[in-house]
Amino acid sequence: MACTASPAKGKPPAVAYPAVLQGVWIGDSPDACKQPNATDNDSRMQIAARKLTAYEDWREPVSVVQISKTPQAWKIVSQLHINEDTIRLEEVLLLSGEDHGELTVVNYRQSNTYYRCR
Repeated sequence: MACTASPAKGKPPAVAYPAVLQGVWIGDSPDACKQPNATDNDSRMQIAARKLTAYEDWREPVSVVQISKTPQAWKIVSQLHINEDTIRLEEVLLLSGEDHGELTVVNYRQSNTYYRCR
C-alpha cells in the first residue's frame, strides 16, 4: 500500500503557489540578482509554497487556478498583508522567457515583470 499525503478529515488541502514559480525574483533586470544590494532591493520578491514575500508586504494564496498551459499562467487570489491591513487581491501570473526566467504579475492596478534569481 502506497503512503500518500492527505488532508486531515474535514479540512481542505492547503493552497500553494505552483512549484515552478517558487524562488527569488527581482524586478529591475536579469542581472540585478548579482548586485551586492540584491537582498535589499525593493523590487525583490520570494515565493514559497504558502507565502509570497515582497518588500513591504506578503501574500498567502487562497485559490490558485492554472488558466493556460502555454504559456504557463495562473489566476491567483490571495490575502495581501500590508501594514495592519489585509486585502483580497486577484492577480494573473504569467511565466515566460528562456528557462522560465521571466514572471509577469498583473493585477487591477499594474503589470510588473520580474526575473528569476539563479
